[in-house]
Amino acid sequence: MCCALGALAMNAETATILDGASATWAGDANSYTTTVDGFKITLDKASSSTDLVAPGEHIRVYVGSVFTIQAPAGAKMTKVTMTEIHSKATALTDMSWSEGWTAFGSLTSSTKAEEFGATSAGLNTLEISDVKKQVRISKIVVEYTPGTGVVKDDAGMSFPQATYTVTLGDEFTAPRLTKMTDGAVTYTSSVPEVATVDATSGAVTIVAAGTTVITASAPETDDFYAGTAKYTLVVEEPAPDNLVASLLGEDDANTANEMPTGWTVSGTIPEGLTYVWTWKVYNKKGYLNGSAYKGGALEADVLAVSPVIDLTGKKNVTMSFDHAAKFQTTLKTLCGVQVREQGATEWTALVIPTWPEAGAWTFANSGSISLEAFAGKKIEIAFKYGSSAAGADTWEIKNLQVLGDTEQAVETIVADENAPVKYYNLQGVEVANPQNGLFIRVQGKKATKVLVK
Repeated sequence: MCCALGALAMNAETATILDGASATWAGDANSYTTTVDGFKITLDKASSSTDLVAPGEHIRVYVGSVFTIQAPAGAKMTKVTMTEIHSKATALTDMSWSEGWTAFGSLTSSTKAEEFGATSAGLNTLEISDVKKQVRISKIVVEYTPGTGVVKDDAGMSFPQATYTVTLGDEFTAPRLTKMTDGAVTYTSSVPEVATVDATSGAVTIVAAGTTVITASAPETDDFYAGTAKYTLVVEEPAPDNLVASLLGEDDANTANEMPTGWTVSGTIPEGLTYVWTWKVYNKKGYLNGSAYKGGALEADVLAVSPVIDLTGKKNVTMSFDHAAKFQTTLKTLCGVQVREQGATEWTALVIPTWPEAGAWTFANSGSISLEAFAGKKIEIAFKYGSSAAGADTWEIKNLQVLGDTEQAVETIVADENAPVKYYNLQGVEVANPQNGLFIRVQGKKATKVLVK
């Protein structure tokens, strides 16, 4: 082992494979790649919620994205030194390094030109993943030993799709991995709190709603380079059983810079603006956006009015929505949510239990808002955007849900005392042979609800 390491050191070479905007990149918001002196550099979006930005003076490695350096065929990297600039990461533990690499250097939020990186005994590939805070890399220097002429094959690992979506409670069958490598494959989950994966078989067990990245990794062998393949697994909450209406979903197919389908605007648009309310899309996720700021705060009082929501036959009716507002001056005093019965002219103001935290575009749920006074009616919901010279805060809204229980069609059914036992469903229709459900059991003057299994 000593002699082998000595030979590596004697033949070591150094290459600067990135220095500012020296590289030419190809790709899109999901993946960018470039090759410099035979070294392939790849930036993959992976589980990041942020679309990638084309690398220029620096590479932005976002939270959840994956950064990879692969040396030319047969070459072995022993040290990779990177220079960061304006990073948000504050420690080497804010990211994970692929097996066989040992991190060195430091990252602090106060210094903006630090060197950090990793060393190995001689590996062809370095991968940085599980990024917890954004890292910006402006320079990369690699120390390596050139290839010996022995060319290995690519691991050839891939999954059929990049992203899979499953509803919590539904069965999920892990996709089949395609591979060329003869190395033993190991599977990992980036967020085991969302889904766990069997390290050997790749079988997935759903745990909770959220997003995780399932990664298959194979080591370098005599014939194949090390390789990885991964897919993003999105686990969604199931729709509530008592869901009446779902509007303003972040994945709804609404047109950017227009009002969502079925929504209308009521009020006067301030001079100099073409709209106050509109649908916005950021990182492929949509939301209703209210703002009257253009070069300064403009005075506005404009409603975004929903399509008619039918609450006929409903009780225990509530609503909720997600909202965000980074800058808050007049938001809580001039903005709000209102409701009215279809055809009415007057609006009823509702109390929003929870407002989002200021200082970030982080969505918070409004909390449950009672609509019981309008149960059984057809209604419209309006988001009121208000602003003044004192402030015109941007208000973002999505995922409006209206919930309500169905009124029982049969409350009490009375029969003669000597009548035989009869069963009715909750719509009042007699059922000869009730099975698996809730029914009304009638005998004589007594009517009770029973669960039949």
